[in-house]
Amino acid sequence: NHPPPPPPPPRHTGRFMGLFCLTLPFLFIGEMGMLAVPVVACVVWCLFGVQEIGLLIENPFSQTREGTWALPLAIMADSIRFDVWESLDSVGLGQISHVESNPADSQGRQDPERSTPRRDP
Repeated sequence: NHPPPPPPPPRHTGRFMGLFCLTLPFLFIGEMGMLAVPVVACVVWCLFGVQEIGLLIENPFSQTREGTWALPLAIMADSIRFDVWESLDSVGLGQISHVESNPADSQGRQDPERSTPRRDP
């Protein structure tokens, strides 16, 4: 019924960057001489690093080869939760207490009953 999805853009981006990085030394060698080698190495490292960060952000729920999550989302969520509670406490909403943070299990799931706020009587 539905047409197949187009190939992912990172594949095209990787091919383009590979071609660009292969031709980059020829652009710099005339002006910079042998100094072009470390300059090109730095530029290539930066470009491929930005691409890798983009791939991680594009799919934050993917797992690495070691079995860990690509991005530490549980840690980020705990940090945000702590900051929100700290802000609420600083404006005088002390009647609200929060339940101890529930560490994520091996699949990154959390028990919603243990990580939600409750009101003190």
